[in-house]
Amino acid sequence: SSKTFLYYKLIPIVWIILLLFSFYTLVRLIFTTIPTRGVLYIVSIFFILYLLQMPNICEGFYWLSGSVCYSGANIFTLLLFCSLIKLLQSKEIKYVFITIILMVIGFGFNELSMLLSDFILFSLYIIRFSIFKKHSLFLLIVLGFACCISLFIILCPGNSIRANGYPMSHQLGFSVYHAVLEVKNALLLWLPLTVVFAILLFDTIHKKYPLEENIIFTTNPFVALCLVLFCLFISFFTGYWSMGICLLTRTQNVVYFFSLLGFFYLGFVLLFYLKSLQKDFIQITAFTRSLLLLILFVSLYQTNNIRTAYTELFNGKASRYNKELQDRYKIIKTSKSDTCFVPEIINQPLTIYHTDITPSSKGWINECYDDFWKSKPIITKRKGY
Repeated sequence: SSKTFLYYKLIPIVWIILLLFSFYTLVRLIFTTIPTRGVLYIVSIFFILYLLQMPNICEGFYWLSGSVCYSGANIFTLLLFCSLIKLLQSKEIKYVFITIILMVIGFGFNELSMLLSDFILFSLYIIRFSIFKKHSLFLLIVLGFACCISLFIILCPGNSIRANGYPMSHQLGFSVYHAVLEVKNALLLWLPLTVVFAILLFDTIHKKYPLEENIIFTTNPFVALCLVLFCLFISFFTGYWSMGICLLTRTQNVVYFFSLLGFFYLGFVLLFYLKSLQKDFIQITAFTRSLLLLILFVSLYQTNNIRTAYTELFNGKASRYNKELQDRYKIIKTSKSDTCFVPEIINQPLTIYHTDITPSSKGWINECYDDFWKSKPIITKRKGY
């Protein structure tokens, strides 16, 4: 029905709103002394960076399978961290149950998010133990459940069957070597613009908003750096170990999301570390700030997700794509033949176009298309026919 189709098209907007809400909630819980304006500033910088450098924005938000498996995982990961903070702050048993429920839901989206969350939980437990010299029973329970849930997912028969389809999988030396190369490439690609944004962000936070000592950031900066780099390594190593190939771009969205969280964490660790030494954070002059802002504007002009989206909107490509789809839907609704032939899509916006049906009715995409429209086979016309 038209109402169902409308709900389908609203899904990307819902994911974006939920992602913003969950990250805002996390930042609000961490920085209790920063006013709402400051929290919104941090959330805005994070989200702009995420949209700018997201490896595949179409599969991250607009392709339904990709958005559910990966954006859904990101949202529940943030909510999991929120519940963990509430658990550590209040030490109430109800947050143990909430955290476990969020893990059960969140870990089911994709294995990479699950493994990275496990690593973060384990690191959190070790760091807290090194600070307080005693075990946190609630955190130990959560970590135990995380391990059990993860083992259950990893040992599922489907994973071993899927692994048999990749002949280059489970090669240690190959996986380590290529994972290190991918970490280097990712840092070169993602870090420069992140550093520029971070300098402006932390300079503003340091000068305008009060910051109280926070146990979350009482980590040695070198240790924090190692944790971030190891998260990156785990991400790419998982792809090469399990499949023998680099992660698909939709999975790299998760890697970038966790990396961005890690970069922000590292920045605040450094900020609090310098504050503990009674040293100022990087002091930038008005000229330097203007230069950094100029770099940001120039970078926005370069090819990136945001520029691509606006370009496709203003040059009419998105509108033409929509018209092609509307014309196709009319053909489908009025077709009386045994096989419905529709024109191929000519205008394919990179931001929202993923793939299309083919001239063959046997493909899974065509079968899903037929199922949605509850019609006889729908196929595209070959060019020249």
